[in-house]
Amino acid sequence: MNVKAYKRTKRQGLREARATEKLEKQQKLEAERKKRQKHQVCGSVYDASVNVSVLRSLSYFQVSCNNLRKLLFMSQKIHRHSYKGVCITPLIHTL
Repeated sequence: MNVKAYKRTKRQGLREARATEKLEKQQKLEAERKKRQKHQVCGSVYDASVNVSVLRSLSYFQVSCNNLRKLLFMSQKIHRHSYKGVCITPLIHTL
């Protein structure tokens, strides 16, 4: 004989009903907040994974810009040192 099949279920009291209602309301508000946050394109980034990838790409872009800036500076420095006192503009015009 299965006793659990015949056992009466516990009725929910007022205190448990309020706690359950409060928890459901909190979960609903949290779900709506996450949904709104995903759909916001202006203002804030709409997804955490997108935020991470955007930040990573920006850091790579900044590193590449800095490297390019350093390369240009060094090439100008080498160019100035190599052609010290020699004007190359007449050579360009003769070609």
